Amino acid sequence: MHSTCDTAVLFFSRTANDEVAYKHFHSTGGKRTNAAIARDLIRHGLFTARRSGLSVIKALGPDQVGDSFGERLANAIEGVYTQGFQRVIIMGNDCPWITPGQLAELGHQTSSRKVVLGPAADGGVYLISLDRDAYRRSAFLQLPWETATLRTTLEIYAQRWSGNAAELLPEFRDIDSARAFRALLDDPFVDRGLIASLRSILFSPLAHGATPIWVLPAAHAPGARIDRGPPAP
Repeated sequence: MHSTCDTAVLFFSRTANDEVAYKHFHSTGGKRTNAAIARDLIRHGLFTARRSGLSVIKALGPDQVGDSFGERLANAIEGVYTQGFQRVIIMGNDCPWITPGQLAELGHQTSSRKVVLGPAADGGVYLISLDRDAYRRSAFLQLPWETATLRTTLEIYAQRWSGNAAELLPEFRDIDSARAFRALLDDPFVDRGLIASLRSILFSPLAHGATPIWVLPAAHAPGARIDRGPPAP
């Protein structure tokens, strides 16, 4: 049985400036516009994690250690376990459909399923919940990260190392292309504050080459590396 005190959310992401080397959210916008969009998605993801009431550990860009994606993620996961947590919920910035309540429910989960996956429409995953005794570093490093076969391979991994099939959450799409970003803007089930902020970027001088002036609402401001406070009202 797990409780919220032994579960942590690992927010694992590139920095906004690094994201634009891999993703183009706005096909006609420049690097600054795409970085601004990435920055909003990162802030929203962190805000969602913190509102869950679970401890949150950030691993952004320079905080990550390792030569490959798999090695960097494995090292970050092990860092969470080293701090005494027995379950880690791994999420990034590319699935704004995740809610604080869903994360809190995973933190309280008492079923025998030691691996929970959030499947992405492209064959990857947008979330992994992993109990400490179901983690194997060697197997984790061999997973086909950032490929269309990751989800199915992770399901095999879960069965082999935890003794049970992985529990699957609803499928969502990643926000990693201009097409996915356009669809996001019209999605009625995504936080309206995020949508308003993203739209303001597209209609601001930033999208036309002006130098941005960032004002971050206090509720979204990055805090300490580990947050243990209660969820916001």
